[in-house]
Amino acid sequence: MRQQRGLQAGLTTNARDPGQVMALADAGLMQSFGVSAGKGEWTVLASHPRAVINLLLLRAGLPQITDWAVKALSQGAGCLLLLAYKGAHHGFSPTTDELSAAFSLLTHLGRRAGVAVAADDYSRRRLGLAETCGKGFLRVNLDGTRDSCCFPACEYR
Repeated sequence: MRQQRGLQAGLTTNARDPGQVMALADAGLMQSFGVSAGKGEWTVLASHPRAVINLLLLRAGLPQITDWAVKALSQGAGCLLLLAYKGAHHGFSPTTDELSAAFSLLTHLGRRAGVAVAADDYSRRRLGLAETCGKGFLRVNLDGTRDSCCFPACEYR
């Protein structure tokens, strides 16, 4: 049914049960899955062909992002995704200069390793690489509520 309607299913995981995530992916039940670097057993999932390694940038977090990216690449990752912190604690949000430096660094590493590097819509919008975000995006929370924006306090809402 999902494929008949042209929908793509995905999952973001904290890698607490990598076996279950791989089973779902290998069964074709999701197009891709995001695995949060630094959480759970994330390196076990890094080389899976449907894995996207989520690299969350916090303020002053470029060294951490660099370490995670190098580790992911050494594990055979095929796709890195830069995400800027976007929560209620504004002191954790990276500056635009930090975000730009992280994206430049990851792009360089990705080219050298021959892997895809991307940034989420919010980060691309902050970098001036996109005018809108969330096109075709629908967040369904565990309680069943739906939202077309990636987080409640978004300044672009």
